[in-house]
Amino acid sequence: MKSMFAIAGLALALLVTPLMVWGQEEKWSGFDDAQVVVAVNMEQFRSTELGKQLMDVAKKQAREALAEMGDGDKTPSLDEIKEFLGFDPFEEIRGAVIAIDDLEQPEENMVAIIQLGETSGNIEGLLLGLPEYESEKKNGMTIHSAEYEGKTIYGVIRQVGDNKVLVIAPDKEKVLQISEQAGDVRQLIGQTSASKSPFVRILVNELPAELMEDGPQANIIKFLESIELTIAENGDELAITLTLTVDDSEHAEQLRQMANGFKAMIGFAMSQEEEQDEELQKIAELAKGIKVSAEGNQINAAVSIPVDMVLKFLREEIDLPF
Repeated sequence: MKSMFAIAGLALALLVTPLMVWGQEEKWSGFDDAQVVVAVNMEQFRSTELGKQLMDVAKKQAREALAEMGDGDKTPSLDEIKEFLGFDPFEEIRGAVIAIDDLEQPEENMVAIIQLGETSGNIEGLLLGLPEYESEKKNGMTIHSAEYEGKTIYGVIRQVGDNKVLVIAPDKEKVLQISEQAGDVRQLIGQTSASKSPFVRILVNELPAELMEDGPQANIIKFLESIELTIAENGDELAITLTLTVDDSEHAEQLRQMANGFKAMIGFAMSQEEEQDEELQKIAELAKGIKVSAEGNQINAAVSIPVDMVLKFLREEIDLPF
C-alpha cells in the first residue's frame, strides 16, 4: 500500500473537494476588499436532487481513487478515510466561503473558510505530519502553518457556537482577521436548509481590467458596480437569479431594455431556422422564460432550468458518471 502521507493527501483532498465544486448566503461583511466571493451552503446543497446526485458521483470517484492507491486487497475504504480524518467529509462540511482579493494572483491572496460540524476530528493532529509544520499563539488563537508548493499556508480552527470553523490563507494577518469575524462567516454561509434557499451565492465586486478595454461589454462594465449570482432548487427546477448593481437607475433601466431586446432577438433567430433542433428549442424556451426587472440601481434576471436538463448536460458534456 502507498504511504500514509499519500492517503493523508487524498483525505485532505476529499475534505476540500466540495469547496472547488460549489459555493452560499446572506451578507458579505468582512469581504469588502475581495474581487470575488463564492459561498456554499453544503447542508442545503446535499438536500437538493442535484446535490444528492453529485455527492453520489463524488463518493464513486473517491472510491475509484482509493482503489488506484491501494495494493491488491489492501485498498482503504471511505470508512477508513472517515476514521483517519475523525469525521465524514461528505456529511460534516456544513458550508464554505472562498474570497479572492486579486484575480490576477489568486494563489497569493485567497482565503478559504470551512464550516464543519461539532468536531474538527483529527485535523490538528494530522497537521503535525505536514512539511515545515509550525504553530504559534496570537490573540488567543493557535495559528498553524505548513509548506505547500514552496509557499507557507496558515490556518486557524475556532469554535463558533456548536460548530468548528477552519480558516486557511497564505496571509497570516488575513487568517487572523477573518478568524476574529467567524460569527459573521456563519451568517454568510447560512444555517438554513429551508426549501428554495440558495445553496450557491457568488459575488463579483470587481471585474478583470481587460474586459473594460474594448468591445460592447466595456459600455456596460464601466458603470457596473457589482454582480451577484444565486442558485437554489425549487421543486424539479434550478432557480438562478442574477443581480447587477449599477451606478444609477437610468443605467439599470437601459440594461433591462437591452436584456429584453436580446430575448426577442433569440426568439426571432429561432423562428428563422428551417430545421428546429430539439436542444436549441429548449434553450430558446429557457431564454423566453427569463424574467428581467429593474428597481432603483439594480437589475434582476431570473430563470428556471429543469434539474433533468442540468443532469443531462453534466452526463453528456462533462462526462460525469450518473
